[in-house]
Amino acid sequence: MATGRRAPIFVVRGHARARLGGARLGRLAVPRRRPGGQGRYRVVTAPSDAVYYRRSRFTTHLPVDRRYSPAHYWLLEESPGIWRVGLTRFATRMLGDIVDFEFGTPQGAHIAVGDEIGGIEGLKAVTSVYAVGSGRFLGEGAPLRQNVTLVETDPYGEGWLYRLQGTPAEDVVDVHGYVAILDATIDKMLASRHAAGDDRD
Repeated sequence: MATGRRAPIFVVRGHARARLGGARLGRLAVPRRRPGGQGRYRVVTAPSDAVYYRRSRFTTHLPVDRRYSPAHYWLLEESPGIWRVGLTRFATRMLGDIVDFEFGTPQGAHIAVGDEIGGIEGLKAVTSVYAVGSGRFLGEGAPLRQNVTLVETDPYGEGWLYRLQGTPAEDVVDVHGYVAILDATIDKMLASRHAAGDDRD
């Protein structure tokens, strides 16, 4: 794994009350435990080699062949040392409908973990795009030039953001590690909501 700086967390700029799946980030109901259940979320393996995650008002399928970053990026190793990178469904829900993106980093340039290499704009928020590995930047996702909404509608397929040749950041995890990251992230949202006195379901 790459050493040095840790990849930054996914940070959105714009609407402070970004929405998650059509509901404000603060408006997430605490799920009930199932009888005999041990966790706050339910995880099962889907037939399509994905993990189904459900927590509060958010549900998603997470491909098991990816690695995931705490900043809500996924990484897929296409061939040894060649990584395709995209945003997870959770990240795209925070951004809302994708309207524009741009990469200021030239193809072939050296990048390091945490470098700001571009930006992406949604109707709900705007965020920088960061390097989640160190090595060479191999360029943006070509399909996005034809249809930028693929980031939202097909985040694990044609909606990938960029490719890099090198090594991922040290803090990337497998799908089960990302389940824990999602749970901790939503816990913080719930805590923020309750601290603000918003007790609506």
